[in-house]
Amino acid sequence: AGSFGKVHLGVYNSTFVAVKELMNPTVQQLESFLEEARIHSQLEASQFICKMFGVMIDVVAKQYAIVVEYCPNGSLYDARKLINAQDE
Repeated sequence: AGSFGKVHLGVYNSTFVAVKELMNPTVQQLESFLEEARIHSQLEASQFICKMFGVMIDVVAKQYAIVVEYCPNGSLYDARKLINAQDE
């Protein structure tokens, strides 16, 4: 799951994607979400950075989503937890 929403597996143009969904956010959560989208839009996809395909904003329904390349090995957070556990 995301830090303040749900993450769904989807398909976009025959490519697996992760859809990071945010519903009914607080003002602070929405600001963080939009900042994540802004930063991600400025990055180039690489071996270490997943590609962003787009952002969905529906202010009437208070639904927001970021669509990114699916990373089957989990997040950076997951990898750091694994490395820290191995170091103990």
